[in-house]
Amino acid sequence: MEPKLPSLNNLAGHVSECKGAKDDKKTEEPTSEEKINLKRSAEIMEAYLKEGELKPEVVATYKGFLHIFSAWIFDESLPWTTGEAPTLQMLFKYLKITYQLPSDTTVHNQLTHIFEELHGKVVREFAVGISFHKQLFSHSPSSSRQSSPRLCM
Repeated sequence: MEPKLPSLNNLAGHVSECKGAKDDKKTEEPTSEEKINLKRSAEIMEAYLKEGELKPEVVATYKGFLHIFSAWIFDESLPWTTGEAPTLQMLFKYLKITYQLPSDTTVHNQLTHIFEELHGKVVREFAVGISFHKQLFSHSPSSSRQSSPRLCM
């Protein structure tokens, strides 16, 4: 038996039928944060806001500006030469921002610094986790040769 083809004499009915079937398969619409992938940006900004709450006397510095600017370029997958764009420079002049926009080399160096900083944190956390794991299992009875049934043959 051949499959039944939809009626083509009523195109509007056919479209609404097919559209209704597709709508049934739809899941919840992603949030605006998921649509534009702001999770990492939100985490970075949360850390800076928290630092500002803990240290309200923090003064904006060029180093901090470079750090945030470079993280923004990386997070948004922008070209590293974004700071060299003439229109962005015009915007900074218009807003009377005194910071010089970074070159691609400066952005590269900042991202290298951020990477090394984060890599160091990860290495330290793993080292703490491994030493904790060793301490935890070095005192357990199953770690000795005599109490382990598999090793005593």
